[in-house]
Amino acid sequence: MDYSNNETYPDYFEATMYEKVLQNVEKFCIIPLGTIGNILIIIIMTQTKNRNHASSVIFTSLAVSDIAILWIGWFNSIELSTTVGCKIGNFIGYTVVQLSSLLLATVAVERAFCVKMPHNVKTIFSVANTKKMVVSIVIVLILINSCTVISFEAVTIDGILSCMPRGELEYFMYAIHPWLDLTLSFLITFVVSVTSSVLIISQLRTRSRIVGTSKNDRSHSVTMALLGANFTFLITMCPFVIAQIVNPYPSYGTRDYHLWTTLLNLSQSNAAANFYVYVLSGPKFRADLKEFFVTYYSRFCMICRGRVA
Repeated sequence: MDYSNNETYPDYFEATMYEKVLQNVEKFCIIPLGTIGNILIIIIMTQTKNRNHASSVIFTSLAVSDIAILWIGWFNSIELSTTVGCKIGNFIGYTVVQLSSLLLATVAVERAFCVKMPHNVKTIFSVANTKKMVVSIVIVLILINSCTVISFEAVTIDGILSCMPRGELEYFMYAIHPWLDLTLSFLITFVVSVTSSVLIISQLRTRSRIVGTSKNDRSHSVTMALLGANFTFLITMCPFVIAQIVNPYPSYGTRDYHLWTTLLNLSQSNAAANFYVYVLSGPKFRADLKEFFVTYYSRFCMICRGRVA
């Protein structure tokens, strides 16, 4: 987050050169590339041939939440100096990070059902049921994180403007909510992802030895994309979670603080990485993406020829 141009923040919040490099990477690489990638995911997953699959509903919702994660940091850097911005920024920040994590856990469960019980998966994970699951998750997270709207305020302490919990919920926000957030944003998805990945890989190996598996099969392609997303989630989120447990409040300007900031940016890159993971690991997604670009390039050429004529 860039505080250096905000006059309401004292010198304490001015970024070091190292942090400015990280800020520029975030502003000029992670946010634009992640936003473009997630928009393309939404376009591909909402195409007529894909929208009738439960996994497409979840991947589309995941892309929307990832876009929100990428831009909430930019919003916070501007608006945390006001109480309203402080409340909104923290509420949205907690909610979308937890939502993204739980959606990944949901699609992991759906893929595990698809591999282990392919004949029952469409009954349990129908498009209608999946939409209800996504809406239910959103509602539960809104209720859980409504405490941030009530408790967070922009306050000045010793000349330093901060956004922190106040009032009757202060103890809850410091003692209980961090563990609740850790569970929702990481632990559940960590357990589900590891378990489902083991089940899926073992089942795919068994199936390939018995009957063989086509790498162009849609189910196989989506499953490979999920395994790639699970792996990316683990390698980008685990280091920051460990850092939070070891030293959750590092002193500003120290090596621990620089490490904490680096790992925070790594965890945020998870929201930008899914598109590129799908391209690398999902043959069906690559084919749909190529078809999309070829179709619209052909239309663009036809429009250009028409104007020239």
